Amino acid sequence: MDWWRIKAAVYGLRGLPLIRRILNRETQGLAALLERAGIQPGVVLDAGSGIGSSLDVFRGSGTIIAMDRCYGMVRRIRCRNTAGLVGDALHFPVRGGSVPFVSAVGLVEYLREPSVFLDEVRRVLENGGYLLVTIAPPGFLNRMRIFTGHRVFLIRPDAWEERMRVHGFIPVGRSHTPMQVQYLCRISP
Repeated sequence: MDWWRIKAAVYGLRGLPLIRRILNRETQGLAALLERAGIQPGVVLDAGSGIGSSLDVFRGSGTIIAMDRCYGMVRRIRCRNTAGLVGDALHFPVRGGSVPFVSAVGLVEYLREPSVFLDEVRRVLENGGYLLVTIAPPGFLNRMRIFTGHRVFLIRPDAWEERMRVHGFIPVGRSHTPMQVQYLCRISP
């Protein structure tokens, strides 16, 4: 059974006040990371876009390619300057070295082996490209996500930072929210 196809129909529940407040705080943290680094991406490939809840952080950017493996999610994206793309975050359907900026907000925690994802991001990024990524660290709120119908793979920030280093990503900035640790990284030459 594909839970994401089912969830696409009810993903609007993320607009409930408490959930919306958490999502707004996450978006503010991501926007602050980009602002502190002075980055306004021209083209963004957003992996695991869902219905586009986190795309507001790229308001004012050029083109956003919103990619999700679930057609039902991609179909519901309603952001300006956004092209929808159905694709898998472990096998990006784009040419290597062709993307200046990849975003993965709320994705890594659903990947059993995120190293494959980091290899794929490295493959598609241009030299000097950026990755904006979030992880779900162990904690009460993240453990409660088991009730959403998906297994969530929680990861400690120190373990994730080591994994990023091994895959050639250099941290540019980091922030925390109650449910995420957010990273802006640059690919090492």
